[in-house]
Amino acid sequence: MKRDIRLVLILTSSLFILYLFSCKKQDDSNSNTFTGIVIDKVTGDPVSGATVSYGYRPFGEIDTQVQKIGQPALSGKDGSFKISILKTIMEDWRRYPGQIIFASATGYIGSDIISPSDNGRIALYHPSELNLHVTNDTVKNQIDEIKVWLTGGNSELWGYPGFIGRVVQGWYPYYISTCKGRDFDSIFVIKNLWGNVDYSIGGGSYSPGPPLFSYGIYLPPDSVYHMDVSF
Repeated sequence: MKRDIRLVLILTSSLFILYLFSCKKQDDSNSNTFTGIVIDKVTGDPVSGATVSYGYRPFGEIDTQVQKIGQPALSGKDGSFKISILKTIMEDWRRYPGQIIFASATGYIGSDIISPSDNGRIALYHPSELNLHVTNDTVKNQIDEIKVWLTGGNSELWGYPGFIGRVVQGWYPYYISTCKGRDFDSIFVIKNLWGNVDYSIGGGSYSPGPPLFSYGIYLPPDSVYHMDVSF
């Protein structure tokens, strides 16, 4: 009798192990796994504890904010990550067009946005700040009002959540302010910009015609960049 009980227990344990194995195999077959590494844009060192997200952004709509889907993953001590996405999500291009992978981490402003078909190397960017000194001395012109805007030059980053200012479909992401008064003299402090990124500054109106001024700047990481603009 005891021998029969042991036999039943052995058979039960074996069946349970086979069941777990078959479930894991089935789960694996229902998902695709992507691997890669998260690094620091400035130092090139791996970054641990970064949140890696899977998302999508319609093709050609680089000014549209990316949306997250599936479960995020964390990068390990060596910066490596492994993220699994259900095949049903990946195959549903009508609902989730332009699928991408990106990351976030404490102390960083954002990351590269890469395609799942890329090599999985994601760089995290350091923050930067711009102090923009804008003046109008009325000598060169008789303008009472001007719009000053700042746009990010790297369009591959535009869809990252909170890349810069407001993001409206069909428009570049931008920060904008209106300067009024003939003797205008003010400093605009623009925080939460991305270091190691080209930006452009322009001034004018939205009516047809060339802007009154246009400059390109490159913001160093972990710094406060000062710039004077006169019109």
